[in-house]
Amino acid sequence: MRQIAFILMIFAVFTLFLPAAAKAEGGAIGVLLEVEGTATITRTNGSVKQAAVDDEVFLDDVIKTGADGRAFLFLMDGTEWTLSENAVFQVNHYAFHPEDPDKNKARYSVVSGAFRYVSGMIAKNQEPDIAIDTSVGSIGIRGTDITAAADGDGGYDIYVDEGKIEVANDAGKMFLTPGQGTFIKNKRIAPWHPQKWQPERLQRMRQAVHLKRGEAIRARAQNLREKRKEKLKDYLQKRQEMTPQQREQFKEKLQEKMQQRRDMTPGEKKGQLQERLQQRRENTGQHIRREELQDKIRNRRTGGGDGKAIRKWRGNP
Repeated sequence: MRQIAFILMIFAVFTLFLPAAAKAEGGAIGVLLEVEGTATITRTNGSVKQAAVDDEVFLDDVIKTGADGRAFLFLMDGTEWTLSENAVFQVNHYAFHPEDPDKNKARYSVVSGAFRYVSGMIAKNQEPDIAIDTSVGSIGIRGTDITAAADGDGGYDIYVDEGKIEVANDAGKMFLTPGQGTFIKNKRIAPWHPQKWQPERLQRMRQAVHLKRGEAIRARAQNLREKRKEKLKDYLQKRQEMTPQQREQFKEKLQEKMQQRRDMTPGEKKGQLQERLQQRRENTGQHIRREELQDKIRNRRTGGGDGKAIRKWRGNP
């Protein structure tokens, strides 16, 4: 089931590369590649489900991790989110336009818990419109790999590994570059002046978002990212070759497919996917190899088809 859910998500993502991303169509904007311990997803209709690997995530879903929980969220543009235990996270706005990066925009909320954020294609712009709201202030993204964790004093530690960020609250703002960290006590106290951190302090922060299978999960994410870049490159090339009329027809056809998918029951979606997988196996010749293997097993059982092997095994001449 996990494999089926994940493949469904990937199919939806690739067919949704046309504008307005998931916001307009109501499609999935990401997938959970890892869940450790307990975590839940609260949908916009109020329903709550236990989070599991390969679960689809939609706009305005609330992800909560338990005292023993952690999660890794991979968004359709390649953005990565690692959430610590006792985290509360939500994607408030998400618009990914691969054909028009100036329209890209994202708003995230981290109510509690530590996190690591790694930018995806949505931030590939001179002035990315991306912000992370926290309990102590907001973080403006400029193509970034950052980690943030609650400090023992009740505030937030924020550290930049790559890119540049602007940390701001009611009392002021500060810019951080790679190798710099800051601390924010609350919204009424300005961020501390950026500085290089001692290894011990940095290690405590990284431990807060450490995943047991972190290397394998990030390798999987990188593999997906590369595949999507190739898909996007092909899509943009084909789009450039289309006439305005062809583009409109393509858009209408895509919207029709998405509407049909939304109208399908979970059982129908599963059946359609299984049929698609079966066709793929047949196209690659797997069904032929399986039939050959079955013939070999039957021949081995019957000693080549004359029944000698079975009689010999039973002790009959």
